[in-house]
Amino acid sequence: MTDLPELTDDSIFAGIRAYWDLHDPVPEDLVARAQGAAALAASELYDVGLDIELMLLVERTEELAGARGGSATAYTLRFAHDGVDLLLRVSGEGASSRIDGWVVPPSPIAVVVQRETASGWSDAAAIDIGDTGRFELPELAPGMLRLRLEPTDGSTSFMTPAFEI
Repeated sequence: MTDLPELTDDSIFAGIRAYWDLHDPVPEDLVARAQGAAALAASELYDVGLDIELMLLVERTEELAGARGGSATAYTLRFAHDGVDLLLRVSGEGASSRIDGWVVPPSPIAVVVQRETASGWSDAAAIDIGDTGRFELPELAPGMLRLRLEPTDGSTSFMTPAFEI
């Protein structure tokens, strides 16, 4: 009987790394492209002279489309920054989607929908919400969006990262 070498965690992980390095290597320019995209996104905010803080996506959940597997889709996104939470329920069917949103803690705030276009981001819609913190954005076309929250008291605005509907 032949003695097999003892496998340690380190040797197993090294084997897995070698396999993936050979079969699916990291693109050489990946880090440079990611840094460029981040710099571009940051420069867009500063070029327009806005004092905006970026919210962090903290949760995304998918919802069932129904017992018969219809074509409707729905998911929930939760963004947070500095004590402000934004909960979005995105639902849609076909060429139209709807966003139901809640700002917590509720306060008077303007929500500006920005849509990605060929020349950058442009304001597509705006809605003022009152003390309830609840809003709805019906009949939105598919595409990349981001939401900017502008408190009516003049404090710092918040913006979500881009998301697709």
